[in-house]
Amino acid sequence: MEGLWQQVTNVWNEINGDKDQRTSRSNVANQECWQPPSWRVLKLNVDASIKEGHPNRVGCIIRNYMGRCLAAMTKRFDTITSVDTMEAVAVYDGLVLAKSMSILNIEVEGDSANVFKLLNRGGVDQSYLGIIIEDILDLSNFFSSISFKWIRRETNRVAHILAHEQVDFLDDNSSSLVWLEDYPPLICNALRQDLL
Repeated sequence: MEGLWQQVTNVWNEINGDKDQRTSRSNVANQECWQPPSWRVLKLNVDASIKEGHPNRVGCIIRNYMGRCLAAMTKRFDTITSVDTMEAVAVYDGLVLAKSMSILNIEVEGDSANVFKLLNRGGVDQSYLGIIIEDILDLSNFFSSISFKWIRRETNRVAHILAHEQVDFLDDNSSSLVWLEDYPPLICNALRQDLL
């Protein structure tokens, strides 16, 4: 009888062990997917791109708890050469867009660890990056609730595409494109993937 009990225990441990491993794999997969905000909050994802020989760009997307795109933006710059500064500009421009839409509760996510560490720490310096961080923190006073969160690049796919992929601007004088209640075709697949 003890041998049978030992076999039952071994099978039980195998089953539970596999369940724990599946749960662990599932949790890792969830961390690499875009996570929707709560229903009272909108989420702003931002990214920036610096490519030699091309204008620098930022990409921003605002979505609700169902993953619906409420606004998307891409903007180009010629003069900024620091990746962290471009990432901070992406946060600032995304918040300006959110403010123009009268959004009051927002979560901001991006894949620049340095920028999000500075935003959460709150301390600023006199560098160009520090001045932009200070501007972001001043602008954040408009919102009833705001949070800043660093995420992995894999989780920031849609903003990454907006910042990195070729977009046809209306003319050479245009520096930004904004889509309200709509989005450009180049992010369709990434938006769909985030909802799976």
